[in-house]
Amino acid sequence: MVTEITTTAQDIDGDFDLVVRGNPEDIRQPIILQKSLGAGTTNHITIQVFNNQGHHFVKNTGSNSFKLAAAVPGVTVEFNQ
Repeated sequence: MVTEITTTAQDIDGDFDLVVRGNPEDIRQPIILQKSLGAGTTNHITIQVFNNQGHHFVKNTGSNSFKLAAAVPGVTVEFNQ
């Protein structure tokens, strides 16, 4: 099942594939994925910065909280396990 990652934190269990779709309307705005250790936590920090479309693998031991730092117009970020 494919699920979108947004600026709202969500808990994800285990490793997952991530896809960045589309191109930013402002090419100077990076796509920033943040992670917080543990489920339901709020102390997110940047773990990956993307500048364009692509497929990626995210190593995620246990259950941790993920979100985007900011919405990027023209871009969708999705994950699948």
